[in-house]
Amino acid sequence: MIKVAISPRITETSDYIELRDSISHDWIRLLNHWEAWPIIIPNVLNDPEAFLDAQKCNILILTGGDDYGQCPVRDNQEERLLAHAIITKLPVLAICRGMQMCAQLAGAKLENLSGHIATTHKILFHGPGRLVYPKATHVNSFHALGLRANQLPNKFTAIATDEKGYIEAMVDRENPITCIMWHPERSPAPVEDRLLFGKLVSHGAFWA
Repeated sequence: MIKVAISPRITETSDYIELRDSISHDWIRLLNHWEAWPIIIPNVLNDPEAFLDAQKCNILILTGGDDYGQCPVRDNQEERLLAHAIITKLPVLAICRGMQMCAQLAGAKLENLSGHIATTHKILFHGPGRLVYPKATHVNSFHALGLRANQLPNKFTAIATDEKGYIEAMVDRENPITCIMWHPERSPAPVEDRLLFGKLVSHGAFWA
């Protein structure tokens, strides 16, 4: 069974003040369908690196929810997890805010978008993206920040763009990291996401 280290968002109950880590049931259902076990990583660990090592997971998923920079506690932990994954060569699938984080840590500047929240749009796949996906497909969209092609960090290769040229997916040329802006756990999402997941687990940077 594939073991997946997955980062939760931080939420607050509506009845009383208490911060909690939470993960959508959609993620659990999707990973069950992909025959994988989710290992949720609490956001307030003193040593998230040791926790990640102890779980002996096959892949790290950095989930969406909120923009990078809005939650310092979560930002700090996910930055540490990403850095440790790079050191240990653990494959990473970074979703939406996870892609934002990877881009900004690599020096990219994001810009505000309109019309990309709770909608769907067409995306086009290029280069290594065609090893997994068709030439074009439609995906869900829940982000308000975008990355233009001229802001693509040097270490990344764009593998999908929308029809206006904003980057929808990219891969790290030096590490087994794939970043996508859509949410595989929400509909509509490409069925090929499962193939991407499997290739990352089995081959790491399969595009290299």
